[in-house]
Formats: sequence, structure tokens, C-alpha cells
Amino acid sequence: MIKKVWKQWWAWDFDKEEAWYNEMAAKGYNLSYIRPFQYYFQTGTPGEYIYRQELLDHLPSHPESESYIQFMEETGAELVCTYQRWAIFRRKAEDGAFDLFSDLDSRLKHLKRVGALLLSLTLMEFAIGLNNISLSFAADSPLNFWCGLICLLLGICLLSGSRRVWKMSRKIAKERNIRE
Repeated sequence: MIKKVWKQWWAWDFDKEEAWYNEMAAKGYNLSYIRPFQYYFQTGTPGEYIYRQELLDHLPSHPESESYIQFMEETGAELVCTYQRWAIFRRKAEDGAFDLFSDLDSRLKHLKRVGALLLSLTLMEFAIGLNNISLSFAADSPLNFWCGLICLLLGICLLSGSRRVWKMSRKIAKERNIRE
């Protein structure tokens, strides 16, 4: 049986999203695929899989990403699905612990990828928002003004998320320095 769940998530909450996949798996719902705001789960054995997700360096169709996905599959992980540059892997729980990041440096590298994505989206939203607002005054268009305002608000939200990822990165960098 397929269970469809409508849910919105933010890129900076990738760790909470991953925990949610694992909570659903513990209840016997195994992730099948994702569409915007829609998650599809197949019923199965509770706790059968452990899920992990990662923001890839490139789109999944890029040769480097394909090579990485193949490597992950050779280690016993299964690619469940991809969404944009996000890849969601799972492995049978009976095979033991499953972590995509074996050390602090790889975890830090992942956080930097997420941070760079968020920063570029933030800058884009601010640029579009300011452009629309300036166009609204030039063309006397309330629609441009409101669209610009929405983009600026989204940019502020993304900036807040970027800050969360930056704090996570700082915490891991400090931990790495302590261990060295």
C-alpha cells in the first residue's frame, strides 16, 4: 500500500528531514519517492531501513554524482530517490550503523555545500525582490511591488536558514579543532 504525505521542508532542516524518514521507517513506511511537497511511502516491515540524505556536489545525472551513487550502492546502500541535488539513500538496519559522513571533515564539507546553496538562493531572492520593487515604482505596478516584497521575505527566511547552517558548521569546526 502507498501512503502519500504532504509536507514542506527547508534545506537547512535536512537533519530533521532525515530523522523524519527514519521515524516513518520505524512505523513501517518506507520512502519510495518525492515530488514537491509530496512524499510517497510503501508499507513494509517496521524498522527495516535506515535513511540518510545528502546534498550532492552536482545534479544526480552528472558523471561525478553518478560515480558517487554507484560507490554508495557498492557499499550496500540503495539510492531511494533524488530531488534536485538531494540524494536519499537507505540501507537495511540489520546491516548495522549507516552514516554518509565518516568524519568531521566530510560532515563539514556537506554543511558548506548546503550553506553555499542557501547563500546563492538568498542572494537571488534579494536581487529579484529589489528588482521587482524598483520596477513597481517605475511602472506603477502594485503586483510587482507585492511580488518583490514576497521575494524579500523569502530571502530573509533563507538568510535565517543560512545562519543555522553556519552555526552548525562552526560547531563542527570547533569540535574538529579540539580533536586535532
